[in-house]
Amino acid sequence: MFNQSRRVLQALLILIFMSIAIVPTQTQNLDDYAPILVDNVTQLELVKRIGRGSISNIHYSPDGRMLAVSSRTGVWLYDATTLADVGFIENGIRAAWNPDSTQVAVFANIDNTVRVFDVPSGQTVETYRLSTSFVRALQFNRQGIYAISIEESDQLIHVWDVQSESIQRTITDIENHDSDVVFSSIAVNFSPDSTFFAVSLGRVVWVWNVNTGELVHSNIVNYYVRSVVFSPDSSEILAYTYDDRFNIWALGSKDRIHQSYSESNRGSNVAYSLNGAFIATVDEDKRFINIYDAVTLTVQYSLSVESAGNVVWSPDGQHITFTDRSSIYVWEVISQQLVQSSNKHSSNIRTIDWSADGRKILTGSWRGDVNIIDIETNATRTIEAHRDTVASVIWSADDTQFASASNDSIVRIWDAETGDMLMEHDTHDDEVIAVAWSPDNTLFASASTDETVQLRVSPTRHDPTFIMEHQKGTVSSLEFTADSTKLVGGAYDGNTYVWDIRTGGLVQRLMGPEESTYSILDIDVSMDSRYIAVGHTSGAVRLWDASTGTLLYSLDEPTQTFIDTVSFSINNQLLASSSRKYGVRLWDISTGQLLFSIEDTTDVTRVAFGPNGRFLAIADIGGSIELWAIPTS
Repeated sequence: MFNQSRRVLQALLILIFMSIAIVPTQTQNLDDYAPILVDNVTQLELVKRIGRGSISNIHYSPDGRMLAVSSRTGVWLYDATTLADVGFIENGIRAAWNPDSTQVAVFANIDNTVRVFDVPSGQTVETYRLSTSFVRALQFNRQGIYAISIEESDQLIHVWDVQSESIQRTITDIENHDSDVVFSSIAVNFSPDSTFFAVSLGRVVWVWNVNTGELVHSNIVNYYVRSVVFSPDSSEILAYTYDDRFNIWALGSKDRIHQSYSESNRGSNVAYSLNGAFIATVDEDKRFINIYDAVTLTVQYSLSVESAGNVVWSPDGQHITFTDRSSIYVWEVISQQLVQSSNKHSSNIRTIDWSADGRKILTGSWRGDVNIIDIETNATRTIEAHRDTVASVIWSADDTQFASASNDSIVRIWDAETGDMLMEHDTHDDEVIAVAWSPDNTLFASASTDETVQLRVSPTRHDPTFIMEHQKGTVSSLEFTADSTKLVGGAYDGNTYVWDIRTGGLVQRLMGPEESTYSILDIDVSMDSRYIAVGHTSGAVRLWDASTGTLLYSLDEPTQTFIDTVSFSINNQLLASSSRKYGVRLWDISTGQLLFSIEDTTDVTRVAFGPNGRFLAIADIGGSIELWAIPTS
């Protein structure tokens, strides 16, 4: 009776919390922000994050009632039955439930904190700070909160007592296996009974006692390890390798209990059912969830799915929940039927473009989707546009249409209101990686790895009007000048080409010192057509005078990382540049001075000033978009 009453109370508390769940801050009215200028650029702040981010991991609460889903933006809590929102913990990348399912510990590498989120109250009740950003695993048991960190720089494994914010012990055993240790292939897991933790680096699998630091198991396998997990009773360790083998040992034994290879399974994620009878894996081709008998390692049955990345069993063994980058699916095991799904998360963003009215953002994803996002309401419409990565998207000047270009070698023109496809261009022989629409709405250009740039006098014209002249090589980025008389392209051969659109002839070729040895990843033309900015693999941003072809500045990124994107502000005062590793830089066009850096944002795929001059959009590979602005109040 007591247990039943406690379950009812927990359910009521969860329902109450669902009404007060934390959600990301919303923007003010779009006009409540100041124009971004040289004089105030240092006042920029993050005002909104759009999208829940692509899913990286998923955990059931011990009572099976909730799911903790880790994404680029943080950890989202969902009702496990309905997939309704329960809560959100911003910036977290790893999560662990306490045994009572009432609290979640979340690690955030942005500030190296572990926060304890209380589900019934919807509040963060404790915050601990660690002196590492390399936490690989987290556990929340009745004795406390523990973390495992692994840093390649010192080649040490640290066990953290999170609540004391200190290293409990340091593991140095890996020094004995230098030739087999590979830090690019890391797998870490705690045992279900909280006694052990397992680490794999490359081909070596170790198991240590959490409390004593004693090494209780060590083995070398034939190939790099994808995933390492314990059996539910913590007596066995399973290492699944990249050559598609299950390797299972009793702890402390050098002899494998099982080793199995299956050509039908190329799994990346492995999960035991709670009773230890079955093992689930995700097929490498992302088309099946394979269920194995844990003793014989034979496939009992397979669930046919569209795609998948992570798989977990419900604690009662009745359901399998799996995710792809943007969706959550719940399958009933016995009936092999999909019983619930949700697509609240966003797939990885490859490219973005602002609408001319500054109220919508168009995104293209690695899996072929195009999304139209209203930045005020977050309303999103998804179009399954291509069967491969969408490399470039562009709005028409009047926002009535948009175009998408893909690695499937196709360019498609879409009606922005209905989402209907209006035209398909299949005139390229290889991946199409850039498209551009002229400001006067009459011209359309596309560039491909087939080393051609095609220009059409109308986007709905099937055959190109001109094949633009340039040296042999791939043009990676295209922009029209503001008067629609010229087309500018940056190429992998290091050249920036300027063409006359009336003839298709080359009128200018810009190349800085030693640029033939580097590739151009992105270009932009200022709104007044006076400047051309070029982002290089050399780590430099080149700023050119468009009329004279004079190199004005070489804005060198001190880290020498690739410059992936560049964008001019609408007022022609600022230039933004981005790199995957080191975030975003903002430069004064008139002096070449670095004015402001946004370094907390990494894995950036695109940076773009909004057309109203009040927003800077930063898209990342994790599927979210940050809006930076200067509030007026």
